[in-house]
Amino acid sequence: MNSWRCTICMFVFFAIFHYNGCLGCLEEERVALWKIKASTKWNLTDCRLSPFCTWVDDKTSDCCTWERVECSNTTGRVIQLSLHKTYILNSEEYNQFMDVSLYTPFEELQHLDLSYNIAHWEIEDLERLSKLKKLEVLDLGSNVFVNRSNTAPSIPTKVLFSNKSDKSTVPFLGELKSLKTLIVSYNNLAGSLSDFAKVVTNLSNLEVLDLSRNNLDDFPDLRNMSKLKILDLSRNNFSGRIPPSLWSLNSLEVLSLGDSNTKDSISRFCELTRLQELDLSGNKFEGILPPCLNNLTSLRMVDFSYNQLSGKIPSSLTSNLTSLDFT
Repeated sequence: MNSWRCTICMFVFFAIFHYNGCLGCLEEERVALWKIKASTKWNLTDCRLSPFCTWVDDKTSDCCTWERVECSNTTGRVIQLSLHKTYILNSEEYNQFMDVSLYTPFEELQHLDLSYNIAHWEIEDLERLSKLKKLEVLDLGSNVFVNRSNTAPSIPTKVLFSNKSDKSTVPFLGELKSLKTLIVSYNNLAGSLSDFAKVVTNLSNLEVLDLSRNNLDDFPDLRNMSKLKILDLSRNNFSGRIPPSLWSLNSLEVLSLGDSNTKDSISRFCELTRLQELDLSGNKFEGILPPCLNNLTSLRMVDFSYNQLSGKIPSSLTSNLTSLDFT
């Protein structure tokens, strides 16, 4: 009889442990999420307007069921936070900086989306994100990066990816070895990317890189990114020619260099045989379209508009295209 009761007790114990440890969120992460909500200034209870309607300060509430939160089915740890367009800043609060430490308790986090918040982040403070070793997707697009020494957001941040102690640095990127997607578009960034490879040399798993809509004036060195599939460098202010490392990206499927003040030989793009989308619009490319474009048999969309190009698009190429702009 005693052994039977013992068995029942053990079963109940493990059932409760499994529920709390695997199917419900951890208390420390629930508290951390509540702090994030408090920092966003959302006080609305109307679920049609507030992205945090389900985020309630109640210990019995399972944060894994909250909107914009995803947890692991096996550990109960938060693995995804989709917090785009969540910060409310009035004119008086606009110059306040966001607290990066709010996101560090989520040790199993794989996907972090903080895009379109138009929030101010100190570049130096972003170093805290290096604790998120399992991060695969990091989207910081459409915010404002500011140097600690430069509190005027109207002045573009200088040399984001420099690895030198006398300049702004984000070496934490090199610690995120699981990263597959990195988006830092539209962030008021300026300066050179010449030291980019020194910082992200460990990002060998990177598949998506978006640095568009900034004011960068030099191409990054991409020689270590053999798995890169999507590269968006559009709407920058590059000078000089495209570096040779770009032509070694044999896995590249989407390349956008539109409106980036770029010039080079069109024939070099024939080396990227897996391209499906190619945007070179609004640049300084010139000359006759080369026959080798026929090699790009996977190409579905191409935009050569607003350059100084001449000649005809090869018929074998146009037969596969779903979008073509050659104005």
